[in-house]
Amino acid sequence: MDPSSSSPSLSRSKYDVFLSFRGQDTRHTIISHLYHALCQKGISTFHDRSELKSGDRRDKLFEAIEGSRVAIIMFSENYARSKWCLNELAKIMEQQKLDKIKALPIFYRVSPGEVRLHEKDTGEKGCYQIAMEVMETRYHDDPEMVERWRKALWLGGDLIGYPMGIGQDENSVVQDTVKAVLKTLNRVPLEVATYPVGIDRHVKEIKKLLHIDPHANDVLMLGLHGQGGAGKTTLSKGICNDIAKEFDSWCFLRDIRKRASNIIDGLEHLQLMLLRDLLSEEGLTVSSVDQGKHLIKERLSNKRVLVILDDVDDGSQFDALAGNLNWFGAGSRIIITTRNRHVLSLDRVQHVYHVDLLSKEEATTLFRLHAFSKIQGQTNIDQKLVDSFVQYAKGLPLALEVLGRYLRGRGAKEWEGKLKELANSPDPTINSALKISLEGLEDPHKEMFLDVACFFKGWNAEDVEKILDSCGFVTSLGMNILIERSLVKVVDGKIEMHDLQEEMGQSIIRGVCFKDRSRIWRYDDFLEILSEDSGTTQAVEGIVLNFSEKKVLDVESTIEFDSSSKLVGLDIERSQVHDMKGTGFEELKYVNLSRMSATLLERAMLSVQEKSFQNG
Repeated sequence: MDPSSSSPSLSRSKYDVFLSFRGQDTRHTIISHLYHALCQKGISTFHDRSELKSGDRRDKLFEAIEGSRVAIIMFSENYARSKWCLNELAKIMEQQKLDKIKALPIFYRVSPGEVRLHEKDTGEKGCYQIAMEVMETRYHDDPEMVERWRKALWLGGDLIGYPMGIGQDENSVVQDTVKAVLKTLNRVPLEVATYPVGIDRHVKEIKKLLHIDPHANDVLMLGLHGQGGAGKTTLSKGICNDIAKEFDSWCFLRDIRKRASNIIDGLEHLQLMLLRDLLSEEGLTVSSVDQGKHLIKERLSNKRVLVILDDVDDGSQFDALAGNLNWFGAGSRIIITTRNRHVLSLDRVQHVYHVDLLSKEEATTLFRLHAFSKIQGQTNIDQKLVDSFVQYAKGLPLALEVLGRYLRGRGAKEWEGKLKELANSPDPTINSALKISLEGLEDPHKEMFLDVACFFKGWNAEDVEKILDSCGFVTSLGMNILIERSLVKVVDGKIEMHDLQEEMGQSIIRGVCFKDRSRIWRYDDFLEILSEDSGTTQAVEGIVLNFSEKKVLDVESTIEFDSSSKLVGLDIERSQVHDMKGTGFEELKYVNLSRMSATLLERAMLSVQEKSFQNG
């Protein structure tokens, strides 16, 4: 896929439906009723050619066909006697072969066999055979055009459509056709991304796992898992566009996490949307989650469907919308996107695909596409600046897109200024999106995340577990939950997290009033709490500092921790071991002063001056 391309959307089509019919047969009967039924559903329909002047009629008709998503072909007795109808049909068949239009035939008092130029069951010539003999005679000087018509009739007669014999209920055919149109229009490609860099690579891998086969009898569920901003939703849209045509119908339910908690939406409304999208029925109602489950199983168990559940973060959402494989017909495929790996731990999910971040090459491509217009190019922006922003984003598509859009059209000084801003505080748009991953976390697990973000990134996992266990956490459970939500990971025995998630966690602590901050990890903040007038020590729960050789503490003040202090952990990196006895810190849940020099202890006055220390 060209990274600069994007998927087409319904808004780019001039018409939803093109009606091809012979006026003298059907204009004042079924076509009139069908046209009004389509309009009542808000479907834009081209059907009246009387407005066209003869000089540009062919071009305008072809333009209307090319600009439509669906073509309804009304095969009637005299259809093949019209040069215009035959040209329309040939054009429609060409567009259908290119997958640019969906042809829906109605066989109005003729059989599909007659349209294919076969004889009637009685052995007599069919009306289409007779009509083509007339057209061959009339246009004998253009045999290629006549052959094109014959081929189009054969293809059109071979389509699955709606037969309507004499005396048959016209209204039922009209309603069935309208439902088919609605279902087809629902197949309009989803808008994937302005620049879908890296999507093709994932789509190919996921298609292999989905085993798309028209003769498949199994029902398969696949989960897309990854951290916030990794592009799970974008990827699921790309998959949907690629495989939706293989199913009877499809549904993309977006923002389930957010909408399930909404009083107006809720799970019942999401169930109703799922049913309406897959069945194209507007009269359905769902009064309770249990009723919704029953309806999904009852109405969809015989349909081959594609369902995409976007941003599921709780098992109850999954259970309400795709509770069991037998809810869906043979060959159905269910795709779930989530930040929470635990949601995908159920037996019914056969495959879990982890959405990794972009490679450096892909990240650079995506950033440049957003940051530079084709007209302006890179102008006066140094490549080192580009590399700095790519390095900052660490392959996260969300960050690359947000930063690229912000910088587009700005000069070098503004680029440099943004880098300085990012060094002090995260981008608010990126940060807000990443914070979503913390929603639903229990307080102890959120506290563990903040500890890792502020203190323990890059530390040995076993050491961190001992430290947090000593502070009252059930670390093995909490750490697994953080890993499931893609907030942290363990690599070669060390705890790691994406730089932007680290920034997000630290920004939460920095966002509160300084006197209420629970964690201190920056040198300047530590100096501030050493001042005797700061009054900030009561809220501090942990201090972890790494003094470089260039940093020299020369402070005459003391920190006085009384019985109300919340400090439970203290780690100050320095070069030599110092005996803790007599410092007043013996009762801390976690203390590491093993690399702290005696001079630092004396001059920074980390003591309680003979006051007894108790944990708050």
